[in-house]
Amino acid sequence: MQFKQVLQNNFILPTLDTPIIDLINLIDEFQLSHLPIFENKNLIGMVNQEDLLSLGERETIKNNRNLLQLFFLSDETSIFDIIHCMDRFKSNIVPIIDFEENYLGYITQKSVIHLLAKKYFISEPSVTIVVSIDIKQYSFSEVSKIIESNNGHISAILVTQINSNRVEICVKFNAVNLSSVGETFERFGYTIEQKFFNDHKKELLKDRYQNLLQYLND
Repeated sequence: MQFKQVLQNNFILPTLDTPIIDLINLIDEFQLSHLPIFENKNLIGMVNQEDLLSLGERETIKNNRNLLQLFFLSDETSIFDIIHCMDRFKSNIVPIIDFEENYLGYITQKSVIHLLAKKYFISEPSVTIVVSIDIKQYSFSEVSKIIESNNGHISAILVTQINSNRVEICVKFNAVNLSSVGETFERFGYTIEQKFFNDHKKELLKDRYQNLLQYLND
């Protein structure tokens, strides 16, 4: 499992009978948006911070089972599944279970960010361009060809948005002549939505403008 090194299991499993004040203290101590709740060591649901704070200190989850929301992922999951799950349930914690539904621990949002930061497509120094094109014209191999035809090296290609007509692609790459990459994309019918690098032509025009101002001021 790729998340084994960041899997956490650092508190006594909360149960239906755990006092609300203890659950709130756990959430505060570990800075979690949700807490897993167990019955006979089986995960039966997650309770969020807001719902806990709405209950009296003498209450228990046993009398408020309707607040439980069940979500979890298996130990064979991918980092993208975890991100999707966190977004869907507005949670910074996801419980992890094995094939036999045994609870293994939990993954936090901070752990996911830490793991992502170490991945090559993020850690590799490079530049980024976001382009769009008619969805019928989109070709992964063509995007690769455009970068490689400019003696570039691709770190990552990510489809960031698709609607009925167009697809938006984020490309992270290295190349000596960055401006030629943008020009090639446009020549192949792509619209450049964003460029996270300085165009050589723009820099040249900027230098010439500065020289002109200096000449006029002399």
